Amino acid sequence: MRGNSLFKKIDRWLGIPLVMFFGALVHAWRCFFRSPPKILKAGDRVLVVKLSALGDTLLLLPVFKSIKQKVGPQGRLFMIATSVNQAALEKFPFVDEVLIVDFFRIFKNPFALLKFLAQLRAFKPKLALDFDQWLRISPILCFISGAPRLLGFRTAHQYRHALFHQSVPNQKGEHESEQFAKIAQLAGVQRESIEAYNGFLEREGLFKGPATDKTAVVKKTRIHFHPGCGSYGRLRAWPEEYYAKLAQSLAVTQDVLIQITGMGSYEENLVRDIIRQSGIDIQDHSGRLEITELADLLRKADLVVCGNTGVMHLATGLGKALVVTNGPADPVKWGPSLPESNSVKKTGMGEVKVLSANLLCSPCTTLGFEYGCPFRCCMESIEVKTVLKECLDLLKTARG
Repeated sequence: MRGNSLFKKIDRWLGIPLVMFFGALVHAWRCFFRSPPKILKAGDRVLVVKLSALGDTLLLLPVFKSIKQKVGPQGRLFMIATSVNQAALEKFPFVDEVLIVDFFRIFKNPFALLKFLAQLRAFKPKLALDFDQWLRISPILCFISGAPRLLGFRTAHQYRHALFHQSVPNQKGEHESEQFAKIAQLAGVQRESIEAYNGFLEREGLFKGPATDKTAVVKKTRIHFHPGCGSYGRLRAWPEEYYAKLAQSLAVTQDVLIQITGMGSYEENLVRDIIRQSGIDIQDHSGRLEITELADLLRKADLVVCGNTGVMHLATGLGKALVVTNGPADPVKWGPSLPESNSVKKTGMGEVKVLSANLLCSPCTTLGFEYGCPFRCCMESIEVKTVLKECLDLLKTARG
């Protein structure tokens, strides 16, 4: 997101005081004008807010579908997002309108702020659901929208829940997709109406590019590497030299075609290093990719290897066979959405294996970015031979 550091500073230094101030006003109002809890019904107008994380937003798509089905064709589902997660909503039929907020532009231009606030108020929602886990700006936007009822996460030490009428604890031991579903349940959405995320993108036919020539036969097994976790996610990325060794080992044991992606200059440099260190022919698809282009590459792959990042959730939603290397992030909370556990399970089309570090200090994050140390010993402890074995096992299973 443009002006990302500025956005975080505003959220940190202004967010908490504003949430506490508005929260005090709201609670004082409730003392005199207490109204019974309301749930969604057909024809209602609903606001959902999610300002960060492409992967989180992909996980939310089944929830959005259920909310839209709850309010019906006469109801309206509005969403506030940013450039960070805008791509996840591309051609998604169950969100009626998306308002993209550019905090950098708003900070520079007061007229842009007034225009944004006017657009927000024009939604006139009866209910606002905040799906951000730690941002304080999100509940403030819900409050400003004028929605009579606000729902969201209660996260320790973030003070964001003061504005909510009801909240869901954002805690360890439960996957994000389940916690997102609980917020929707507070709004009256039945849990059984929310589809499993595994394979959801493929079932809905989302992120499909132009039709390709299906008569072309590719004899080689295609393996997709996505080594990066963003410029701020180095500590949860498997080392580039490990990817290079894995590529070498796969090339020796299998007749494979390896394709690799990376977004932004930081990840593009990672990709170049891996290709150079491997010394083998790897298809380089790094650079700016539309989500449909990335999804098309993943669909062509027999197996995807990546870290705990948005591509992991994209691959899971497409039902791809997947090997995930995981260190600082809790796989129970942040890993691929699986029906029972993060061991080998069916995802709708392929199978998934999450390889976690065998260290006492791992995992160390609760919010997803507050790492316990500046090193990545946990990621370095996941050996190449271990990842190679899982790759070969899943390829064998995929071949029947």
